[in-house]
Amino acid sequence: MVSENQWGLDGLGDRWSPRMQLAEVEPTRRTNHGRYGTIERYRVLTDDGIEREVIHGRSTTTRDRGPIRLTVGTATPLSLGPEGPVMHSLLKAMEHGLDGIVFGPERSPDNVSDQTEVERLASTMSFPMCAHVSHLVCDHIAETTSTDLSNMLWTGVSLGAMKGLTFAAFAPARGRRVVYAQFVVPVCPFPQARPTEEELKRFTRGERGAIVRLSAGLLAHDMRSRMFQLNRHVARSLRPGLTMRYLRAMPRDSVSNLFTEGWRNAVVSGDAGLAASRLPAYELATFELFDRDEGYTTEDWRRRLGDVLGDRVRIVEKRGRHTDALALPNQEARERHIGRVVRAIRSGVPIEEIEHPYG
Repeated sequence: MVSENQWGLDGLGDRWSPRMQLAEVEPTRRTNHGRYGTIERYRVLTDDGIEREVIHGRSTTTRDRGPIRLTVGTATPLSLGPEGPVMHSLLKAMEHGLDGIVFGPERSPDNVSDQTEVERLASTMSFPMCAHVSHLVCDHIAETTSTDLSNMLWTGVSLGAMKGLTFAAFAPARGRRVVYAQFVVPVCPFPQARPTEEELKRFTRGERGAIVRLSAGLLAHDMRSRMFQLNRHVARSLRPGLTMRYLRAMPRDSVSNLFTEGWRNAVVSGDAGLAASRLPAYELATFELFDRDEGYTTEDWRRRLGDVLGDRVRIVEKRGRHTDALALPNQEARERHIGRVVRAIRSGVPIEEIEHPYG
């Protein structure tokens, strides 16, 4: 295995050398989704006292998988649980013959009732810790299910993208490669001040509106395409209440709110930008940024990425705000570009020779 020192992760302090281990990995629910495959949910407890939900989808779709097996990795955006749009994306990947793994939001275990202890656990959120645990989970699932998780794609929005940045930076040291990644609207390439309460409220209002627009768009798209079998598993589109189902994907209990606050503090630390500067320059990656986002400027990201930016790692700037990343046209465009990479791999093109999909 390649040492971390060879990948530029040394000298960054103790936070960049996490030591926590998996204390318990408990399968909690397994569901069969017809010809798309099976989904297994896990409760993951680490020895630092933090609990996570992890969802692993194994596709049984009979398509040409190509010379290597690919798994799509993602993590949930800030304040969003692993339902609604996230589950929709997982099942879409399985429909196309790809496995998928979702790293759900962190929380304290149910047996921790002391408010001070919950606040302490929430305050420990960091991107290096998240990446370390995510790779441990991949190792565990690969061993217990005999699934190949050595080659991964990553697609993530907002916090999901920022977690993916650190996951990809740690990947070579874990004997894993992220062959292509879509980091959508990652913020804070450099440390910055925490947002004010009014700025947070404005962002939350926009986020809720984006979820409503996305749910309506997905319903209209899938009904036009007559993909009712997928809808049955994703959002039960033939029944009322689709919008509320998606809104319930945004947990609002006190524990979730505390951990959301913990991640807000971690986001402005600049750690995701530091991880981005350590991305393996030989892998494919896209930074999808929006010109009216308040959390960065495109030039900030160009300065942060430095020598990594080039033919393999690119910045694509679009018009709009942070929440516009969830708009259906942007999701469809993203799916097409990821599809180009998948088709190239399945046709036998060596990973090192695949052209960037934003050509």
